[in-house]
Amino acid sequence: MVLPDWTRKLLWSSTITQGIIYIVRPMITYRALELDASPSLIGVIAALYALLPVLMALTFGRWVGVIGEGRFVIFGTLGMILNFVVSIIISKFTPPPPKHIQDLVEEIRIPRGATSAIIH
Repeated sequence: MVLPDWTRKLLWSSTITQGIIYIVRPMITYRALELDASPSLIGVIAALYALLPVLMALTFGRWVGVIGEGRFVIFGTLGMILNFVVSIIISKFTPPPPKHIQDLVEEIRIPRGATSAIIH
């Protein structure tokens, strides 16, 4: 069975988007647990991913009706890629963050107890 070109693009786009969402969300929650966040704060963090869709559902629904589902998903994926590229470009033209921010990021990047994995 040969799928139309737009279907393959839609499947790739959906796979990438869902992969990012279902990998990043649990990582953020687990990091909050490591930082001893309160249960209510963890609940807020876990629920924040749904805030934009709730606020924009009618507008996005209207856009989907105008341009179609497949194109809408592809445009969204292209928007995420563009966001990533712009972030990288901006980071090249801005000064590095202060030392205390770099230390905080380094602490988040390397989880507690992972020093043995880093040494190898």
